[in-house]
Amino acid sequence: MSKINISDVVDCLEISFDIRKILLEAIGLILSILILLAFFFIGNIANNGFISFVSYLIGFILSIFSFGITSVAISKMAYSELSIGEKLNWKEAISFSFKNWTKILLSPIIVLLIVAIFYFVQKLFFLLGNIPALAVIISIFTVPIVILNALLILFLALSTTFIPAIISVDNLSPIKIITRIYEILKTSTIKTYSYIALLSLIGGQVLLSGAIILYLATFIPFLIFSSSTGIFSAIYATELETFPVSISFAWVIFVLSILIILLAFISYSIVFLKTSLVNFYHSIKGNLK
Repeated sequence: MSKINISDVVDCLEISFDIRKILLEAIGLILSILILLAFFFIGNIANNGFISFVSYLIGFILSIFSFGITSVAISKMAYSELSIGEKLNWKEAISFSFKNWTKILLSPIIVLLIVAIFYFVQKLFFLLGNIPALAVIISIFTVPIVILNALLILFLALSTTFIPAIISVDNLSPIKIITRIYEILKTSTIKTYSYIALLSLIGGQVLLSGAIILYLATFIPFLIFSSSTGIFSAIYATELETFPVSISFAWVIFVLSILIILLAFISYSIVFLKTSLVNFYHSIKGNLK
């Protein structure tokens, strides 16, 4: 296994700074949120317990699927640059994602089913505690159950983060993807946390510096624009109905512009995380059994 060092984090920061990946990530985020909101809206309108639940569930699954399509595409683009040093066309990356749509759809569902089954078994187990004779015996298993829940949380966290990386690097079946995540949990938990710590130390500081610069760069024109237009004094002195339409329209454009910049920064941060996970998985997969 090749060692992960600071230069790898710097490489991931550089590879992530790609307008194609950032734009693709932004589209994926927006589309996923819109799908989720649309189905939640339908569920609320239905005002029926079962129909609402089905609508929420479909919206949640489709939202994850939509986000998964762009996540795998970005991970594939990052893997191409990390492994062979060549940039993959975004159309080819999207095509790769859609060819593997069953893996993108089924893998998270299998993970959620595994977690749900363990939760249901625990629920049944603790219901036995209502029987006085078994209450003391069940309480003895508190420590093992806490450890099991910790492992389940780790498994869920690793699944959420590593599924796109595993598909983009190894293109495994859904069952083998889950097996591979278990192998990471079993053999590389400490390495994973160490790498995340390195990401937080180096990459996090870079992103924080960028956020501060972005904040200052936004705050300065905000002050200039607000003082030039006199919008706050105008709002204070007049009714909203008599507020100039041109100034209102200008402020809408200004706020939307700031939101676009914020979306781009968030998208870059997520692309960096995905690129780093691809790099990490590629480096440890030889040690997985």
